[in-house]
Amino acid sequence: MKKATLTIFAGPMFSGKTTKLIYLTKILKKLGQKVVVAKPSIDTRYTKAPKLASHDAKTIAAVFIDMNKPEDLLDIIKNDGFNHVILDELNFFHKTKTVAVIKKLLKMGVGVTGSGLAYDYRRKPFGPTLKLLKMADFPIWQHAICQKCGAPAEHTERVSGTKDVVVVAGMDMYIASCRKCHKIYKGK
Repeated sequence: MKKATLTIFAGPMFSGKTTKLIYLTKILKKLGQKVVVAKPSIDTRYTKAPKLASHDAKTIAAVFIDMNKPEDLLDIIKNDGFNHVILDELNFFHKTKTVAVIKKLLKMGVGVTGSGLAYDYRRKPFGPTLKLLKMADFPIWQHAICQKCGAPAEHTERVSGTKDVVVVAGMDMYIASCRKCHKIYKGK
């Protein structure tokens, strides 16, 4: 049996993480892999249907998983015999439970590819993404383009809304920014 691998795409919003997952899913399916694509049920920004949806309007069918119950993935795998899991928006999932589930999947021989924000808008670690990036066989850091100066952007900057950490939104509340331009949103 081949070793299952963990690939993690991390970076700010608008860096193409979800687009890469959609592309990778299509390739894996063409290669005969049985792939399940999952995302947290909280993320209904671009579609209420269970689909991965990128900021540039690319979509692919997915299943919703409760962000506090990532272990539900294990039931899906056992019941339907998938051999690869694609997980979007890792940052919204419960940190310790998600890491434990991914370790179990890898031990079962199920490959995992995920993406998520490493840091929230305050530049603080967000969910399990950083831990998974450190565990990954293939850790990939994505950059966006700073929407203020055009430099490579490694941060997500909130520009409107509340000061809550978990707020699912798109271009209406967030931009990508470089370290030099990034400002921490103070709220209203």
